Amino acid sequence: MNLGSKTTWLAAITLLVGWGITGCEWESAGEDSYWSDRYNWVDFSGVYKNPNGGSVVTDFTFTTPGTGGTGLVVAIGPVTVATGNGGNSYSGTLLPNVVPGSVQITAGGVTFTDNGNGGLVPSSGLATMNGSISYNSGAWNIFLGGVTVPSGDPIRARYSVYQSSGTSGTTGGNPKKGTTKTIIYSLAVFQEGNQLRVVDSDGHEYTGKMGSLRSASGELGVEPRLGDTVIAQYSVKGVSRAGLNVEMTGTFQGTILSASDGGRYVMGQRRMEGQWIEKNGKVGDIVGQAANISFTYTSSTTP
Repeated sequence: MNLGSKTTWLAAITLLVGWGITGCEWESAGEDSYWSDRYNWVDFSGVYKNPNGGSVVTDFTFTTPGTGGTGLVVAIGPVTVATGNGGNSYSGTLLPNVVPGSVQITAGGVTFTDNGNGGLVPSSGLATMNGSISYNSGAWNIFLGGVTVPSGDPIRARYSVYQSSGTSGTTGGNPKKGTTKTIIYSLAVFQEGNQLRVVDSDGHEYTGKMGSLRSASGELGVEPRLGDTVIAQYSVKGVSRAGLNVEMTGTFQGTILSASDGGRYVMGQRRMEGQWIEKNGKVGDIVGQAANISFTYTSSTTP
């Protein structure tokens, strides 16, 4: 292989690799996010309502586990449970009825793991570090010894709680609300690129970003593909009518259809699913459906 051919071949491989990285999903880089103009056609804006009527955020309903644990196990997180202040000692409260052995709390680069007996064991294994968790109340505390968490840095947790399925928790045939002091009848989603703004039916606003973007076929491609289902992760935060800090996290999905004139596309069967997580409050199940949306796709070579 001569030098010219080898250079051309390497350039082609580089182009294909770059295409694969930018053509399959939006990525998050630290505190900043970027997205590709290739996916301008992906639009989950709209008003999402429960297709079965009633609240778009339904109730899981907490259960009290017996010995060994009973009830549905629901995974939570990762969620921010505290914020660094330059110190080495932190505490807070997770949702109640925590599943023993499910807790991981990360602070200052150290991950504390629940040992199933009320203790939080640091990944570093240093004897100067320790922590504890109350499974019933969700109260936790950690001590980092000589490690400090810079001011403003999030302290994140993953854990699970025992909850019922909520299938029997209905009112007038509709699922009970999964929110405190209010019923959320709709969620209005406004999307610009990967930036999200969600307004609930009480008029309260939640902001955040779209995460990874993929398709059911396993290959999103650069342009819409008829019959393929697009799936996007999301996370937004705000304060509810009850004055509680709320994080909504989950997925959007929609299927690409052709329009009647053949020159446009339609994204149909659009759904919003996920969890409504209140700080020191309830966890609800988000199930919403929005009307179809039509769009025109214009091919672009801009990466």
